[in-house]
Amino acid sequence: MQRLLCRFDRSVGRSVGRLGFLMSPRRTLASRSEDLDHLSRITISELSEQLERCDISAEEVSAWSLDRTESAHKRFNCGTSNEAQQRWRERAELAAAEAGKRQRKGRRKGALDGIPLHVKDNWCVAGEETSCASEILAGWPPPFSGAAVEKLEDCGAVLAGRSNMDEFGMGSATAFSRYGPVLNPWSPTASPPAGSPGGRGWAPQATDLSAGGSSGGAACLVSCGASFGGLGSDTGGSVRQPAAWCGVVGFKPSYGRVSRHGLVAYASSMDTPGVVARSVLDAALLTDALASTAPDRRDANSMHAPPHPKGKGGVGPLASAAGAVAGEGCLQGLVVGVPRAFHVAELHGPALEAWKRAAGLLEDLGAEVVPVGGLESIKFALPAYYILACAEAHSNLARYDGLRYGPGSSGESLASLRDAIESARSAGLGEEVQRRVLCGAYVLGASAYDQYYRKAIQVREQLVSEFATAFEAGADGRKRVDVLLTPTAPLPPLTLRAALASALPDSDDRDDGAAAAEVYVNDVMTVPANLASLPALSLPVDTTSISIEGQIVQVPVGMQLLGRTFDEATVLRVGSALEATSAFKRPPHVTAW
Repeated sequence: MQRLLCRFDRSVGRSVGRLGFLMSPRRTLASRSEDLDHLSRITISELSEQLERCDISAEEVSAWSLDRTESAHKRFNCGTSNEAQQRWRERAELAAAEAGKRQRKGRRKGALDGIPLHVKDNWCVAGEETSCASEILAGWPPPFSGAAVEKLEDCGAVLAGRSNMDEFGMGSATAFSRYGPVLNPWSPTASPPAGSPGGRGWAPQATDLSAGGSSGGAACLVSCGASFGGLGSDTGGSVRQPAAWCGVVGFKPSYGRVSRHGLVAYASSMDTPGVVARSVLDAALLTDALASTAPDRRDANSMHAPPHPKGKGGVGPLASAAGAVAGEGCLQGLVVGVPRAFHVAELHGPALEAWKRAAGLLEDLGAEVVPVGGLESIKFALPAYYILACAEAHSNLARYDGLRYGPGSSGESLASLRDAIESARSAGLGEEVQRRVLCGAYVLGASAYDQYYRKAIQVREQLVSEFATAFEAGADGRKRVDVLLTPTAPLPPLTLRAALASALPDSDDRDDGAAAAEVYVNDVMTVPANLASLPALSLPVDTTSISIEGQIVQVPVGMQLLGRTFDEATVLRVGSALEATSAFKRPPHVTAW
């Protein structure tokens, strides 16, 4: 009888909530604009509870997110084009209407039903332009959607638009894009710059910060409060590094955990679907939706991943792990390793201090923090990554020849097929992409194969072996380590001027070697996880101040957690506990604009 009464009370409560919602006189978005301001600060899990109680409708949330996305794009250049966004608006409104019907009937599909999300421009979405921020794919509408996109739509998520990116994922600053560079929301600019970023006559101000890359658009949208989460890709830190620079959470699951079907290839052996979110729990909810224990027959690299422990109360296993109650002793029995090999020369002072504080916080939560030796190959990881990634890019991008993809040419003034291909690729591929493709062609050549490519393969194999040793107990008394703690990026966010220095042919400050090296070195902490196929999480733990042109600018500091292959649950559990106890606070100007 008591159970029946409880069920009746919940049913009546939901019904009354829906009735009040439907009959409320404040039904227009304009009249509720002040009430909706909180949406820029709450998480997916919190919004899902409000949708479940019918405190707000899926249509209202979608309309708010779409309007804010358009405003964010004008200010930060975090989307693609205005024309494309209009098509995405129509698509999102239809999806939100369906989500609203399910909401009012009490039949929501789950935590993501009715939640606005954004998709990186290298994920295929049926009928929608997928250009990878490259001129050579401008206007190309794929006839199918990627596996990850299909899963999000099956969960009822509202896909609210595209996010800007480095062309084909090649970059660490979202500066190499046909749409122009992305401005970090943490930039202290008090008002929108004259002209749109990337548009004619636009030039970055001295204190404008890079959003990181290559998923800088997704990180920017989540950080500024326009999006609740983003689907991205992580080849060498493309989700985690921009998440660290924008003060949000970025998660890369193990290689093979999520199907790569529909993700346009850059470096196939390292490309990994990843997510950007406002909290660790949100990242877990998104990954639960994307992950699968069975291989996808459309992706040969999708593996027979061991299943995670089942979640409780209908919540996915990763969200259940991340949502575990944090507090004193919550990490009792876990061992966190601090690898000495990640103490690189480029490590910035505030990142080092935040690293020490994060280790102390984990100790306070009951974890045992131990130093980890070995991992000697870490110092070779960055050059090995760029050799392998460029070699794979050379192969993957060979298809963009102007014949099957790209604008092509009439052929009337071209003497040969070679000239036609050269013309299409020179016009359609950006400078950074051409640089990496040429590098890949060189390292795969007969004269350099043994000296570079073969050695990079050996470094990768050695790195996989060293990580396996670091995680396991040893006869020499080494403890079994559950996760490794490192900074996400060695340096604070670069200014856009510094990031663009190697991208703009007419830059007065241009120094190809120095500028490119400064951009590339920011991947030094993140590429090892991709080379070794490990799950890796970046989360903001603190803020620090840097001086730019005599002005003090507050920026976020991110920490990274690495786990064993397919042990995403432990990584997210530790990350959620660290997030709950860290001192990180997002300044008001990041979302209040």
